Amino acid sequence: MASRQIQSLYEGRSIQAPGVIRHSPLAGTGPRAALGALESLPSPELLENKIACQAAEVERLAVDNHRLTASHVALRQDLVAVRHEAQKLKEHIRSIRTESDIQIRVLQEKIAKMEADISVGDSVKKELQQAHIETQNLVKARQVLMAQIQQASQELLKTRVDVKSLPELHAELEVLRKERQRLRVTFEFEKGSNIEQVEQMQVTEKNLIGMAREVEKLRSEVLNAEKKVHGNFPVETVVILVRVLVASFLLSLPLPLHCCCVL
Repeated sequence: MASRQIQSLYEGRSIQAPGVIRHSPLAGTGPRAALGALESLPSPELLENKIACQAAEVERLAVDNHRLTASHVALRQDLVAVRHEAQKLKEHIRSIRTESDIQIRVLQEKIAKMEADISVGDSVKKELQQAHIETQNLVKARQVLMAQIQQASQELLKTRVDVKSLPELHAELEVLRKERQRLRVTFEFEKGSNIEQVEQMQVTEKNLIGMAREVEKLRSEVLNAEKKVHGNFPVETVVILVRVLVASFLLSLPLPLHCCCVL
């Protein structure tokens, strides 16, 4: 676009390069022709006006050139900004899906506009191709993100189904807790009963030991008495007396311990 404007400024004009002598049609025709040419030269005022016009034209061309340079710099800055924005969009595409869609659309519009307006050489074309590649990568990343979101949605649905079954699990847990409490009460009761039985058995054991000592003592006394009366009390009589004493002692014990002693 800038090159077309420059060409339009030079249309209809012949530009003389500096240091080059411009030959007029009257050159080399002799002294008379040169004299006639001098008479036909324009006046100094016309030359000054022509020089002023040429100076204004040069100034206008310089302004156009400066404007074209500024436009070129602005376009390159826009291109750098677009590339920076594309990189930033690539970093945030995985976290914000809606914003990524908008940024991709804006980036594609800017790239399309720059493809139509910028023609500054092979370097700019390469940068545009790189921007296209980055855009395609962003689209692929968006597709991967969509697949991950779909998988997460399925997992969330499965979790909701599991959450719905929580009341049943709580009820079953409550039943198990009550059963555990009941078993614990039973265990404590049985533990107390066993402790009581052990204590009773210990007392019974002590009583049996004492009874055995008493029986042995009684047996000794009976034997001594038998010896004194010269056999009026035989050994069978002593055994019967011992059995009677043991039976009377067992009958005086509690029922559980009595059963254990009989066994």
